[in-house]
Amino acid sequence: MSPTGAGREPEALRAPECLRLLGTRDVGRIAFTAGALPVLQPVSYLLSGQELLVPVDAGSELADAARAAVLALQVDDVDADGRTGWDVTVLGPSRLVHDPDQVARLDRWGVRPWFPATRHCYVMLRAATLSGRRLRTGPAPRPSTGTASVPIWA
Repeated sequence: MSPTGAGREPEALRAPECLRLLGTRDVGRIAFTAGALPVLQPVSYLLSGQELLVPVDAGSELADAARAAVLALQVDDVDADGRTGWDVTVLGPSRLVHDPDQVARLDRWGVRPWFPATRHCYVMLRAATLSGRRLRTGPAPRPSTGTASVPIWA
C-alpha cells in the first residue's frame, strides 16, 4: 500500500447502514460541553430504534451537560494494520432520565455505565443526524468521497 492511501476507497454510508453498524457495537465516544470546553469520553450504549440509551453516573459532568443539549456520539471499527474500517457519528438532542422507576425499567435492557457509578441515570440521545464512512481496500460498491451527513428526523 502506498503512503498516500492509494488502493483504499472511501464510501459514504447511508442512514440505514449507519444504524445497522451502531447496533453492532456497545461502546463509543460521546462529545459534550463542560465549562465551555469540549469533552470526549468513552461510554457504553444501547441502540433502541433511533435513540441511544447511555447509562452514566447521575452526578457526572456528562449527566449535567445532557439536559436538553445537542450531543455527538462516535463509534468505529478499524483495522490499524490495513488502515481500513468504518466510523459512524450520531448528532442530536439529548434528555436525561433520572426517575428511579424509569431507570429501573431501562436497566432491564442490560446496558451498564462504562465507568462505575454508585447511582446512575440515562442520557437518551436521539439520532437526528447520522454520518458515516467506510474505508476499504479495492473499489467501493458505489463511488463516493468523504462523509455524508443524513438528517433522519424531520
